[in-house]
Amino acid sequence: MKKIIALGAAALAVMSVSNSYAQNTSSAPIETYARIVRPIVVHYWDDINFGAVYQSATGGNVVMTPDVSLSQHDASQRSGSAGAIVVNSAGPNNPANIVGDGDDVEMGGISVDGEAGFAYTLTGTGGAMTGPGLGLNVHDITFDWNASAPSASPVSTAFAGNITDNTLASTFYYVGGTLTVPGNATPGYYTGSINVTATYQ
Repeated sequence: MKKIIALGAAALAVMSVSNSYAQNTSSAPIETYARIVRPIVVHYWDDINFGAVYQSATGGNVVMTPDVSLSQHDASQRSGSAGAIVVNSAGPNNPANIVGDGDDVEMGGISVDGEAGFAYTLTGTGGAMTGPGLGLNVHDITFDWNASAPSASPVSTAFAGNITDNTLASTFYYVGGTLTVPGNATPGYYTGSINVTATYQ
């Protein structure tokens, strides 16, 4: 009788070990997904032209304020400080209109293209302008965009946008900034460039 009990206990132990191994591992398939997003691209459209500025002993700043509700060549988008009086601004001593290479006031223009529905940040980096004399400097880059109504005021330095379409000109911006003119600047034409960067958030 003891022998039978012992054999039964041994068989139960073997079955227990067998069942333990049978339940020790399990697997299930898990699907994997990924999405490659279209690269974001900034397209150049138009230059920034601060126009003509009178020479002065003190120098000063000319501010180009982008506004999509205005014509891109509207001189009212531009204002100068006491030491940087702009030519063709309102005033009895200023010409009504001065146009031509280097004189025609113009807001800059860019568009942003990328994946529809993706948010991004737009930033502008200023730069120097060189010419016949001491260099001029462009800084504090600003933007205004083609919403159904223009923003109340341009967004400085960083603009949080959203690509609503993935066509070439899906989001168009006017671009402006501040031009610093040194005192007794040498007369002549000055050229330079700024840089605009769009980055997905």
